[in-house]
Amino acid sequence: MLNKFTTLILGLVATICQAQSFDNLATLTFNDRYTANGMSIKYDSSLSKVINKVDKNFMSADEEGMLILIETQIDRNNPTRYLIAYDPGPSDDPSFVIVYKDNKKEIENNYLSALNLIIPGNGNLYTSGHTNNMFDQKQKYQLQNNTLKETPQPFYYAGIQTELLKDFVLYADKDNLKNKVAQLPKGSKVTLVLMQHDTEYKPEATLLLATPYGLCGWVKVPYAQADGSDPSVDQQYTTGIKGLFFAGD
Repeated sequence: MLNKFTTLILGLVATICQAQSFDNLATLTFNDRYTANGMSIKYDSSLSKVINKVDKNFMSADEEGMLILIETQIDRNNPTRYLIAYDPGPSDDPSFVIVYKDNKKEIENNYLSALNLIIPGNGNLYTSGHTNNMFDQKQKYQLQNNTLKETPQPFYYAGIQTELLKDFVLYADKDNLKNKVAQLPKGSKVTLVLMQHDTEYKPEATLLLATPYGLCGWVKVPYAQADGSDPSVDQQYTTGIKGLFFAGD
């Protein structure tokens, strides 16, 4: 029989998991002429009004106007209203755009590269999708002093089961790639566990890979726009990991 403390802990875990699932939010899905898969925005219907119309007063990169998705509060404790729009970008760079409804102020860094946006009404914005990044990264933002700022994470979680398209060595030291953990040939199955979140530009991404046996080690790959599955692409300009590539310019 569970004691009261255990029951309390399990209840708290269940509450946290439910809060992070966003199942209580409404969902609006939409498409554009560039992106094959449907995109979505989740929102608190008690704080929001669905618009879902193109407004030519908001010029997009292709000069046809932006798709205004919803009008909403970002924080239920703050009455300020915002318009959430969608812009396909100049070269298949889908982004959500956040603007004040009254247009009296400008928000800096108000473009969020993503395929999916969640606005639960707690003051945070959550994005996901493989666009202008290496894989389907999950990110969190807050509006601070008229600027959208990403909440820092030490790593971006991936959890992707994939395959090596060239030979790799896994290392114990992620910064200097020292102390070999395992040597994996092309064709090896691996799990891409996570990627280090670099706040400054670096030419390579630092990844943690796991073998089917469970050994973990670090590798570095270039921010390439191809994974290496196309033999016509010079392999030095590929990541060498199936499905891992920079989707964007």
